[in-house]
Amino acid sequence: MAQAVRVSARVVLFLTVGGLAAFVLLQGVIDQFTYYALLAVPILALWVIAGAVIPLLRIDRRISRAYLLGNAATLGAAVVFLIVLFIMSPQTPSGSILLPWLLLGLGLGIAAGALLPRERRTKG
Repeated sequence: MAQAVRVSARVVLFLTVGGLAAFVLLQGVIDQFTYYALLAVPILALWVIAGAVIPLLRIDRRISRAYLLGNAATLGAAVVFLIVLFIMSPQTPSGSILLPWLLLGLGLGIAAGALLPRERRTKG
């Protein structure tokens, strides 16, 4: 029973963070490519669905850590971008610079999650 609750909580967490990151990425793609952004919708949908599949199948911890850190870094890049927009409000930069920052955050988060060493469990 406790295992089912833990897996359900992870699925909800992964879907929430993945959905928010996909929404932010879709906004960046729409700013950059307008009509061609429709091509990104199925890819982002698969990304969000992966948020439910990863905890259910209990795939390697590095993959789940890479998924979470990639999404968190994407959301962090969006927050930093919004802060920069508020500071530079008189000379607002173009929205087309949002997508590179989001993709940079996604790539760095995935790389950090995949390349960090595995946790060592100690017997206590």
